[in-house]
Amino acid sequence: MQKVIDHLQEELKAVRTGRANPAMLDFLRIDIHGDHLPLKALGAVTARGPQTLGISLFDPATVDIVCKAITESPLGLNPKVAGQDVLVSIPEPTAETRQAMAKMCKMEGEGARVHVRQIRRVAMEEAKKKEGGGGGGGKDDVKRREAEVQKLTDDFIRKVDGIVMAKEKELQH
Repeated sequence: MQKVIDHLQEELKAVRTGRANPAMLDFLRIDIHGDHLPLKALGAVTARGPQTLGISLFDPATVDIVCKAITESPLGLNPKVAGQDVLVSIPEPTAETRQAMAKMCKMEGEGARVHVRQIRRVAMEEAKKKEGGGGGGGKDDVKRREAEVQKLTDDFIRKVDGIVMAKEKELQH
C-alpha cells in the first residue's frame, strides 16, 4: 500500500502548478541515438526562479534534441536555448488548465484507491486461507486479521485523499 502512495506522489509531481519544479520533467524520455533516456541522465534540472527551469546538459550536442522533446511533451512548454543550457519558462496556468489538472489529480487518486482496495482483497483472502489451511488460527484470529487489514486500508485511503486534496489546493494558488 505504501508503494501505491509513493507512486501517486510521483505521478502528481508532474502536474503543472504554475511554479517551476524540476520534478515536472522527470517523466520525460529523450530519444538519443535509439535509446530512450530519462532527462536526468542527460543533464541537471534546477529551478532558476519561481517561473523558470534550467537544464544544464552534460553534452551540448543534445540541446536541440532535448528542446524538441520538451516542446512535444504534453506539458505544453516552450524551451529556449541559452548557450549550453536550456531554459524553460513555466507560464501561469489558466482557469481551464487548473480545472483539467485538478480532474487529472482526482483520476490519479481514484486509481490509487482502487489499487489499495485490490491489495485489501488479496490480504483478506490470505487471512481466510490461514483459518482453513492449518496456518494456525480460528475464526477469532481471522476476524482480528480482517479488522487490522481494514484499518490499514482505511488509513491508506485517507492518505491518498489527503495527497490529492493538497495537490488540488496547490493548483488553486
